[in-house]
Amino acid sequence: MYCFGSLDWIKLRDTGSGMERYNVYEEAMWWNISNKKPQFSNIKEPTDPSTYSSGESYQFNVTVTDPETEPNVTYIEFNDTSGTLTDLNNFTMSNTSTEYYKTFTNLPAGVYNYKFFANDTDNDWNSSSDYTFTISKGSSNITLFVNNTQGNTNIYNNTGVNITIVNNVTVRQST
Repeated sequence: MYCFGSLDWIKLRDTGSGMERYNVYEEAMWWNISNKKPQFSNIKEPTDPSTYSSGESYQFNVTVTDPETEPNVTYIEFNDTSGTLTDLNNFTMSNTSTEYYKTFTNLPAGVYNYKFFANDTDNDWNSSSDYTFTISKGSSNITLFVNNTQGNTNIYNNTGVNITIVNNVTVRQST
């Protein structure tokens, strides 16, 4: 929204017996008054809850629009409650047109808090609601053998024991 106004300039001079007003003139001015802040929509997060997988990538997306100007900078404030990223950290988001995104890789299992911040070219700031995202612990495929037997077995005093642990890991190849 644009506003037109004028400003009167008044100069005063000391005459010795008091102040005297002189040289009055008017200057026209335009002001840009912005009261619209960036808006957030179409918020996307990875499947919630996700199951931990080593090397997994997690992408967060948000559409940012502003009815009067262009979005200038968009951040995601991100941390987890399990202790890895205990401080809230701001990460600048990349964008394609009005869709902004940030990808995190190899996050540990935990509950993550996040929200979005944006400002526009008029320096109007806005923030989204608070959101959570959960990564559950992955399942284990460990098999234990005692004396080549899986399951219960008896061990007697002064007897040698052969313990074998098999970790069945599925390796997923990135495409």
